[in-house]
Amino acid sequence: MPSFQNVINVNKHALLIDSAALGKKDCVHILHVDDDLCLLEVSKRILTLENNFEIDNATSVDEAFKKMEQQTYDAIISDYEMPQKNGLQFLQELRERHNFIPFIILTGKGREEVAIKALNYGADQYLDKTGDPETMYCELAHNIRIAVERKESKKAMLAEKDRLETVTRSIGAGLAIISKDYHTLWANEVLKQIFGDVEGKICYSTYNQKNGICSECGVHEIFENGKAKVVHEQVGKDVDQKTIWSEITATPIKDNDGNITAVLELVVPITQRKEAEAELRRMATIVTDSNDAITVVDIDGRIIAWNKGAEGTYGYLKDEALGMDVLKIVPEDKKQETLNVIGKIKANETVGSFETKRLAKDGRVLDVWLTTTKLVDDKGKAVALATTERDITEKKRLEERLRFSERFTILGQLASSVAHEIRNPLGVIKNSVYFLNVRLKEHADEKVVKHLKIMERNINSVDLIITDLLDIARNKLGVLEPVDLRIILERTFASLSVPENIKVITKLGKIPKMLLDPESIQRVFLNIIQNAVAAMPEGGKLIVDLSRIGDSVEISFKDSGVGISEENMQKLFTPLFTTKAKGLGLGLTICKQIVEGHHGDIEVKSKAGEGALFIVRLPILSRAELVKAGLLQVDVLTGGMSE
Repeated sequence: MPSFQNVINVNKHALLIDSAALGKKDCVHILHVDDDLCLLEVSKRILTLENNFEIDNATSVDEAFKKMEQQTYDAIISDYEMPQKNGLQFLQELRERHNFIPFIILTGKGREEVAIKALNYGADQYLDKTGDPETMYCELAHNIRIAVERKESKKAMLAEKDRLETVTRSIGAGLAIISKDYHTLWANEVLKQIFGDVEGKICYSTYNQKNGICSECGVHEIFENGKAKVVHEQVGKDVDQKTIWSEITATPIKDNDGNITAVLELVVPITQRKEAEAELRRMATIVTDSNDAITVVDIDGRIIAWNKGAEGTYGYLKDEALGMDVLKIVPEDKKQETLNVIGKIKANETVGSFETKRLAKDGRVLDVWLTTTKLVDDKGKAVALATTERDITEKKRLEERLRFSERFTILGQLASSVAHEIRNPLGVIKNSVYFLNVRLKEHADEKVVKHLKIMERNINSVDLIITDLLDIARNKLGVLEPVDLRIILERTFASLSVPENIKVITKLGKIPKMLLDPESIQRVFLNIIQNAVAAMPEGGKLIVDLSRIGDSVEISFKDSGVGISEENMQKLFTPLFTTKAKGLGLGLTICKQIVEGHHGDIEVKSKAGEGALFIVRLPILSRAELVKAGLLQVDVLTGGMSE
């Protein structure tokens, strides 16, 4: 045991235990229990020397309890080994009486198992008094201060807890008080219903199932960075292990001197809101990425929303379309219809779905199925029109092809029957004319010869018509061969006599050889060129362009002739329709049949007085694709073409 005087002369500087912090409480009342009176007196003199402590001494546990009945203390220092009752028994009895006063065991016979028991019983600290006096008393004073401050903080927080429980008993949000070391000191009933019994547990492991603090942790921001308020969202699991979203508002709890003692967190469940936001995002993605054109037009007819489907359908990028007059994508003959729809929306009328036409940036007229949705403000007033426009141009083309095929089948059956019935007697007449030509060759007068030639020409014309009818009836292609379309075009022009007042311009690009029926394709070219020449009786210009577009070849024929009226455009490929004085009206019908037999199509663009443009599109098919399409037998050689 060091001498009394030596202990008193301990370096006073080392005993200055954060006097500013000790000033938080006017005086700390301590009960020191030890059977060594000398130690009690020395400890009292040292601890009160530079600290705002008031110390009472007791030499036994029983004496200590009697003093506690007469005086309130802020902390207890107790020896471990004492007569009758030791320090652990003292501590245990205190805790059984629900007295949680700060308790520090100061002993000279410390053992590890005793220290563990002491801490398990609720001791705030376990110190060895046999070491260096300066170190020991500094550590003791420090631990007294910490234990008292902890209790005062807890007391303040319990008072706050009672107040908050009263205020939040009926509130629909969770509340929690979180310590600096991220432990939940208190939680209201709402939070417990959501996350279970969270008090005493680490917040980030309980609410977020994480091993470390959250990236936007309000507790960390307040204690470490002095933030006055932190709001963030987090996702975790509730007591039933269901995913739950929460919005957490963290604010500091301060003592009377403005020091932060804990953090109050307001926890508002926002799972339904987050699910609604996710659904809105999904819907927005569907709208944005939809293949259908989805647009929004204000009541002045200006485009204010334009999705990717609209970009693909009409060819205008979003930045180009926004602010554009909607009539720019409407053909002339449908503009009034569009204005009527906008007028109905202004009048708060409902407009259903209907088929109409739209105009692409490149001039193509599209068939669309348009569905309208009226957009209103909070007062129910119409403010905009949302439309979904599905491009049905290809669908209508396929439907028309099907109708055309059905008509063709019926016409073909009829043509086959009629052609055979006519061709037999026509053959007799043709042979008779031939016989008369032979017999009267030397003796017939000029009138007889003239009329025989007229008969022969007309017989040949009728025979050609019969051939066309039989072609319709057969509806089959000839043998497919690897051919160069440039050569077929050259042969076609070589077989024609184009008037000198018509200038022919050819632009023949480089394309691969294709498996085609050359005679049928040449017939298509011949018919289109003949029609173009006939459309320019006063002369003009014919431009023939051959080019590859993606996986297809386009052959276009553009003339500067009289053009085709809108009425006739609708009937152009109808069997037996013609505007010529002579002819049965099967030429373009057969052309369409041949091209579609090659899995291609014909497009016509024309207006009366503005010439006509015929575009023949033929797909570039591989041998396997031709076999699959039924255009080629499996065992037919492809003439060395690539697979």
